Amino acid sequence: YDVSSRGLVVYTMASRELGKDLAATCATQGIACVNALEPLLHAIDVCFAYVPPPDSGAPQPRIFVVSCGSGNCTFQLVKEALGQFPECGVQDVIVCPKVRSLEEIKLIVEKAESARGMVAFTFASPGMSRFMRQQCELAGIRYADLFQPVLVAMELYLNHPFFGVPGGLDLKALAEAELRWESRRVS
Repeated sequence: YDVSSRGLVVYTMASRELGKDLAATCATQGIACVNALEPLLHAIDVCFAYVPPPDSGAPQPRIFVVSCGSGNCTFQLVKEALGQFPECGVQDVIVCPKVRSLEEIKLIVEKAESARGMVAFTFASPGMSRFMRQQCELAGIRYADLFQPVLVAMELYLNHPFFGVPGGLDLKALAEAELRWESRRVS
């Protein structure tokens, strides 16, 4: 991302054609842009390339929506992206909010693998995202990391590191934390 560009556009257009047009326009204007939805569209496209007929008795692939927060934004992105794939037959998704442990990530990946599904996730923590990607790759399931590419683009554009904390940095909580500190004698 060109930090000397005149701006940064982060977009989530479900229409690939509109996304390509926006990216081309941004390029000609010298504006950096990130298509935050493309990894999800690609993962859905690949995961649902072949869907067994509902009357075949074979399980239909599932989508697991995972977040360190409420999962609402991730769910909305998945819902809008699914509008581009009406033939995939997904009627509902599994939303896994407030995921904060590696053990829960392992469980989600295990469930997604047995459901022949995919995982779409948003973690503020680069470590949690990396672990989810690693687990999905080891299990051979499709995934879409929807947040880290945006955070990295913003970090580069703003020339400032992101915090990697769910909900961002809470300065009030930081001030309150200092009140718990105490001096202890060592000798």
